Amino acid sequence: MIVTGSADEVKEYCKANKIYKFIRPVFYPLLDEAYYPESPWLSITKSGWLEIANSIPEYKKALFNNQVNIKYLIEIDERYFHNVYGKTEWAGFDATVRINHRKTIIDAINDSLSGNTNAGKSIQSMMFQDENNAQVSAVKITAIDDKLKEGVYLPEASAANSEILVAFGVDATLIGGAGIPAEVWEPVQVPTNGKPSQFFRL
Repeated sequence: MIVTGSADEVKEYCKANKIYKFIRPVFYPLLDEAYYPESPWLSITKSGWLEIANSIPEYKKALFNNQVNIKYLIEIDERYFHNVYGKTEWAGFDATVRINHRKTIIDAINDSLSGNTNAGKSIQSMMFQDENNAQVSAVKITAIDDKLKEGVYLPEASAANSEILVAFGVDATLIGGAGIPAEVWEPVQVPTNGKPSQFFRL
């Protein structure tokens, strides 16, 4: 039950109806909040910060499930196979044999480039003259730049976390600052009653 009116009117109403337990909110009246004011934390839903904080993990999960992660583009000149197997012999191979030979060289390059033990390793490529007598490489390996760098959207998540804490009236330093999700632990000095206390940040 909601009873409105002045303090004296509410008091008399409660006496007449034998109401002994009640809540009397004290706040500046607002046009759109006649009875109870909205909680301060409700601002995160109206501003969209809560939706941002929730959507970033969902987005990154979908990204991990749907992305194609290709590290290198390997281009092999057709003349490489002419030099290795002979132009006439290569022309005599059927499509299945050619595919198997191409797969063999690609697998060999992948084995030489991938894995921790192959970090910084060098590979050898055949060189030959083209129609302009210029030296060209038979095998071209191009590293594909990762457009989605590590930590993408984490600053936005950090900002959303900070806004949520502010809306709840929580000092971010109590948990080491809002911080970027998955950040490392590190101690933070927070003054408590004039004395520094040590907390740890995630």
